[in-house]
Amino acid sequence: METKPHPWSIPGRAAQAGVCVATIYNEMKRGRLKGRKVGARTIIPDDDWNEYLEQSNRQRVQGAA
Repeated sequence: METKPHPWSIPGRAAQAGVCVATIYNEMKRGRLKGRKVGARTIIPDDDWNEYLEQSNRQRVQGAA
């Protein structure tokens, strides 16, 4: 039986976005994506993820104008 990563985990968010885990960490390092520590794990709650997606979409629209 295959286990799926938790949707708030770094691997879970990477799978949702169709990118590699390193991309998620790079976006966090650049300050574009917020993560929160819970014990030893880093999670990205839905509100932070949605804010990141909205911000990314706004930048794409502005760049295309």
